[in-house]
Amino acid sequence: MISKLKRKTALITVIMILFAILTGCAALTKPIDQTSAGNQELSPEQDVTLMPPEEDAAKKVSDISNNDSQVEDEDIVPEDQAIEEKIEFYLDKLKDRKYTSTYNEGYIWYTAAEELGKIGKPAIPGLIEKLQTQDDYERALALYGLLLATQDDNVKSFTSGEYINVNLDFNKETHPEMVKTAMAWWDKYKDNF
Repeated sequence: MISKLKRKTALITVIMILFAILTGCAALTKPIDQTSAGNQELSPEQDVTLMPPEEDAAKKVSDISNNDSQVEDEDIVPEDQAIEEKIEFYLDKLKDRKYTSTYNEGYIWYTAAEELGKIGKPAIPGLIEKLQTQDDYERALALYGLLLATQDDNVKSFTSGEYINVNLDFNKETHPEMVKTAMAWWDKYKDNF
């Protein structure tokens, strides 16, 4: 019995050490950081404001989480819809503060801007037009959509990687400078659209 106990103890010890190593490795690894632009990375110096400063962030995240499970049919774009119709749909949704969802630990996914960013080049002229809106929220998301869309491969091909380098920022005081940056980029490359 004593000799069998030593074998069991040794086996259990080896299993426990392996389990401890695996648990430690799992605890030390962090999940892959997916930016809101898919596999595109925002530059580290960008200060991204995820919530409008005048709103209560906890209440907004709570409201958005509740909205995730109550998506209306009119908020879903059919997959077979033409690209122009999708662009028009998402441009119209930019001003809708409820057209969002959450990911990871409560980060907000601004659906309309993200989708326009994925579309890339065809969405840029409409986003440029949205910069003239009187709605500060809509303008902030139009700028964010432009940040994403101008980093798309179908745009980089004629800009040599130059994109509209602005932040997602709901502070309307920062918008004039970012709009100026966006319009300078547009003036430089608009002949490609």
